[in-house]
Amino acid sequence: MSVRWLSVLAAALLVGRAVGQEGPAKKELAKFQGSWQLVRYEAAEETLPPEAVAQIRFTFTDNRLVVRQGAKKEDEATFTIDPTKTPKEIDITAGKGPNAGKVSKGIYAFEGDTLKLCAAAPGQKRPTEFKSDRASRAGVLVLRREKK
Repeated sequence: MSVRWLSVLAAALLVGRAVGQEGPAKKELAKFQGSWQLVRYEAAEETLPPEAVAQIRFTFTDNRLVVRQGAKKEDEATFTIDPTKTPKEIDITAGKGPNAGKVSKGIYAFEGDTLKLCAAAPGQKRPTEFKSDRASRAGVLVLRREKK
């Protein structure tokens, strides 16, 4: 999977209107905030070399996501979450590029300082488990919170 598609996928997963949500979503949104490093990426059709994975960072601010590879800004997105669903759901709207304005439906889970995401390509069904899928072009991303 190209870095561009990865950033679009990530952006799409994270775009939305979580800001202003109340209750569980507001508390859950706080868990996303800050900088995260990509530590693993799985896709049915493509893989990224370890040196590329090590350079990719995700920064969450409110309901916005910025994806960078090294110093280069790859993409921006917004996201909404629904932590009341099982698995927890995330919708990411890409901010630019060929998928600008399109929504990728996904799921997410936190485990300590690790965030696991699985999202399908725009227009595809939401994944129900954390595995890559050729038909929906779903990818799995594992992020680790960066220490301050």
